[in-house]
Amino acid sequence: MAAHPQSGLAGLPMGWFRGSRDKEISIPCGSLIEPLAGHLENALTGQPRLFCDWVRGQLPIGLHPFEKTVLESDLESVGDLLPPFDESLPVS
Repeated sequence: MAAHPQSGLAGLPMGWFRGSRDKEISIPCGSLIEPLAGHLENALTGQPRLFCDWVRGQLPIGLHPFEKTVLESDLESVGDLLPPFDESLPVS
């Protein structure tokens, strides 16, 4: 939804809402490709909050409460699956 917020959940490809996707997917991002890549890198290098905050910033102000709840649940899952790195732990 961050790449195409105007489409909302109804604009997701068939099956995505229930988790059905191909092994490889492609999402046309246009001019968002560079910032998106940077924020994905943040998420995958121990800073998922930066990614989640960026996604929230891409969404329309009048987002329907149902869509907002679904998105917040997904972002919470991102935070659970990609927890922040503990800088004090040694890297092996």
